[in-house]
Amino acid sequence: MQDSIDQELVQVRKMISTGNYIDALKTLDIIEKWEKATKENILDINFLKAQISFELGQYQEALKLISKIENESKQLRFYRKCFDCILLKANILLHIGSFIDSLNLATELESHLDDVFDINSIEYKQKKTTLLKIKGVSFRATGELEFVEETLKKGLEIARSLNDRFEISEILDRLAMFIISDDKRTEEALKYAKESLQIRNEIGNDN
Repeated sequence: MQDSIDQELVQVRKMISTGNYIDALKTLDIIEKWEKATKENILDINFLKAQISFELGQYQEALKLISKIENESKQLRFYRKCFDCILLKANILLHIGSFIDSLNLATELESHLDDVFDINSIEYKQKKTTLLKIKGVSFRATGELEFVEETLKKGLEIARSLNDRFEISEILDRLAMFIISDDKRTEEALKYAKESLQIRNEIGNDN
């Protein structure tokens, strides 16, 4: 049964990645009622529900749910889940315009990244990429412009090493928007934007 739950959660994550939120929620509701679902399974289910709320723009609902999951994860000493909760919270705060709070959370998480994840693991690199993207965008919003490009390019380098096309496209977009204001770098900005659009089109066709 446990293997079945894990497999179902993998399928739900795929649904979320392709924007199939309705079926993802229906599947999560079914899994949640299974007798063999563990406390960790329930936390995973609720985390995915929070992620869906975030993707749908229901930011306050996502924040409320993620705070509950974070507290329960701390009590159960599921530190990686705590990390994921705070990372999602930083992303949500970024989207609602709380740039300083988002930057502070991302900076704090980055300082603990080595303590929670193996530095050579793919998961470590994925978290690092997301944190650098959040920090880069937050730096721009808070006026700390001298850090924006370097931070985003570090994230882009890691994303390319992982062949994470979604993150590559996202960061290329951010870079293009940042440097387009420099008349001397218009061609470079357009290059980033075109590559981002091409990747998005490829992702859409794959799905």
